[in-house]
Parts: sequence; C-alpha cells; structure tokens
Amino acid sequence: MNFSAGGPFSMVSTYLSEFHSPTYKASFTRWAGLAMNAAIVIPAVLAFIITPLSLTVNVFNHRYTSWRIYLLICSIVPVFGLVTASTLPQSPKFLVENGRPDEALNLLRRMYAMNKRKPANTFPIKALLVWENGPASRRSVFETNSEKIRVACYNTKLLFSSPYSRAFASLNFLQFGSMLGFNTMRLWVPHLFIILNNFDNKMWTKDRSPTMREMLDRRMTIPARDYLDCPNFDEICMTWNINPAVYQNSAIIALSAVVFSFLAGFITTSKFRKKAIMLAAFLISVISSFGMNWSQSPPYMLTLASAIIVTTRITGNIVTAVNIDVIPIPLRSTSLNVLVTVGNVAAVLGNFIFSALLDVEYLVGIMGIGCLLFGKYR
Repeated sequence: MNFSAGGPFSMVSTYLSEFHSPTYKASFTRWAGLAMNAAIVIPAVLAFIITPLSLTVNVFNHRYTSWRIYLLICSIVPVFGLVTASTLPQSPKFLVENGRPDEALNLLRRMYAMNKRKPANTFPIKALLVWENGPASRRSVFETNSEKIRVACYNTKLLFSSPYSRAFASLNFLQFGSMLGFNTMRLWVPHLFIILNNFDNKMWTKDRSPTMREMLDRRMTIPARDYLDCPNFDEICMTWNINPAVYQNSAIIALSAVVFSFLAGFITTSKFRKKAIMLAAFLISVISSFGMNWSQSPPYMLTLASAIIVTTRITGNIVTAVNIDVIPIPLRSTSLNVLVTVGNVAAVLGNFIFSALLDVEYLVGIMGIGCLLFGKYR
C-alpha cells in the first residue's frame, strides 16, 4: 500500500505547479507543502479518537473492530483520490507542448472564470502562439517519453559535471541526511513509545530512573512477565498493549513538524538565513539524538524525538529552496527529481539500517543517527 501511494504523492506537486505562473509558484509550493505535511497529522488524530473505542460492527458475517474501522476510513482516501484524479484535466503546459493550443486556451479560460468569478469570454488572452505542427505533436507516446528520459539523463550528467557538481553533490548529501533522519524517526518513534508505555516499573529496582535504552529492553516490559524463564525468549512474539497516548504523541510530533516547517519558510528569505537556520537545525537534531537515551522521562523523550523530526524536516525544505537558488532554470526540474529520489532512497536505507542496529544495540542505532547528522552539520 505504501509503495503504491508513493508515486502519486511525488507527482502531485509537479502536476499542480504547472497550473501556476512563475510569480505564484514559490507561494504555491509553500502552501502545498503545508497541506501535504498537515495530512500526516490526520491519521494520528483519527487513530487517537477511534482505536480506543470498543466498537464492533458485523457486515456480511464479517466482524469489524475499531482497528479495522480505522483502516477502512484511511482506505477511503485513495478511492476518493482515484475518482478525483480521473476527472482532472491535462495541464496547460502539457497541452501547449503537445501542439494543442486551443484546448490549453479553453482550459485557461475555465480557470480564469473559476478564480475571478467572471465570464470566460472576458479572459484577456485571445490566442496562444505555438508551433502546432511541432515535433512533439507528431511523436508517439513512446517517442515522447523516450526523449524526456534522454533529456533527463543528459541534464543529470550536466549536474554532476563542472561547474554544478560541487553544489549539486552538497545538496544531495544534505538531502540524504535530512530525509534519513526525518523518515526514520517519524516511522520508528510510535513503535518505540509503544514499548516505553509497556515498561514494567515493578521490575526496576535501582535507585535511579531508567534510561531509554533500559526501558526498551524486552525483558523489562509487562508482556514479558510470563516468558522470562523461557530458553528461547528472544524468539517469542509478545502482544503489546497500545496506549492511545501513542497516537496523541504522534499527532503532537506531526503538528510540530507542520507548524515549524511552515514558519521556517517565511524566515528563510535570504541565503544567509537559510544557511544559519540549516546549521542551527542540524545542531539541534544532533544534540537531541545524543541526549535522547539519557532523558529519563517520557515527556522529555517525546520532546527530543519531536526536535529531531522537526529540524530534519526543516533542513529538507531548505535544501529544496537552496536548489532553486543555485541550479539554473533548465536543470532545476531534473535536480529536484534527483533530490526526491535521493530522499526516498535515504528513507528506505534509514529504516533498514536503524532496524538492524536496534537488533544489535539500541544505543548504537540512536547514536548512529546522531553521528550521521553531525556529519551533515560539519
């Protein structure tokens, strides 16, 4: 499900941006990013409201509990997206590039009428001067796509050559670290807090508060009480008690990421501010990663985890903004696509690596993220 949803999520910004002029593209990107980031808050809020309820609904001899009802509600969104996407028109840019100026003009008139609430015939532009019989209009879909792939490969080659190679490599390096830290912590924090909420305080006999590493020990949890004497303890699959506070914490973290990322967009109006905020964000994420294990209270742990997620989200947004400043317009679209790809690869690798490190030692995993982010800060 996540794999199939990743494609539309990556393409929707590109599609919608083609309906805006260069004057409004920056503003649109900011507000569209806010809407997309706000979407990660809704599932956590719904889970906090629905999953604690003792609901049971029988439909055609199938028993639906609150958890299944929650999944059903979340599944409605892709269906709604499919219906909506099937009714959307081709973008004006696509129509013009494929030698269909009349259709593009009619679409622009409709957009003008909807936005200005005026008759479509009052649209000031009466004709689009394009080469109707150009090469794009005579090519097949395969030829057109092949040409786009060839151009993208050529542009990528240019980006990795002088004089853009150093700046482009730095952007990808920063993007890799930002997206690895953001996605790894965003996806793993709910699971970690589930384990923390199952910590068995009765088994803790030392005269100090436990660290996060000690609270995540499977043998120190409530579900492990009945299995401590089993020889194959590490292979036992235990049932965790999911506290609704986990979803509340997820909603708080997601809301913090949305609000602070949006506010940072208004502050980063110059190159100096972008660099200063990026350095400060990486520094905060490094300190939070190193201090997360020794914060001996769940609220402090939540605060530090939120700090990592928020700051890495901000640095990822700044990297995208810097890409616009340092990469020329003909190569900008290709560079943005490469950054998105690098970010997705970082998300996949981060989750695999963090999972493997947790099997070895929790402290290694959390300190490893801190060391990586420290490398970005340097």
